[in-house]
Amino acid sequence: MTRSLNLSSTSLPFLHYLEHWYANLPKSDLSAIVGDAPERVAIFSIDMINGFCKEGPLAGPRVGALIPTVVDLFQRAHTLGVHNFVLTQDTHDPQTPEFTAYPPHCLAGTSESLAVSELHDLPF
Repeated sequence: MTRSLNLSSTSLPFLHYLEHWYANLPKSDLSAIVGDAPERVAIFSIDMINGFCKEGPLAGPRVGALIPTVVDLFQRAHTLGVHNFVLTQDTHDPQTPEFTAYPPHCLAGTSESLAVSELHDLPF
């Protein structure tokens, strides 16, 4: 017997909530956030690595499509004087227990575990 989750209809209430939440987020101006203290601002990049954006079993076009937006944020922040950037990288040993739940990905020493070139190659 095939079991159907019918996600398209059971997810609608949450998707409507999410659309409403997103539409009502307050607008933020980066220059107002940075203000006159760029040295007290940091930008954290989470999961903008090849293994989630470009290659490997966990890479997907939805995450990869975020690259230009994240690069633009980094560039605008740097122009405003921000110099604190943190790029987290998912790096695993081949024997990591995580691979019982997910396929092997972002192995240490592979290109999957590196930041996407669009961020890595920024001149700052």
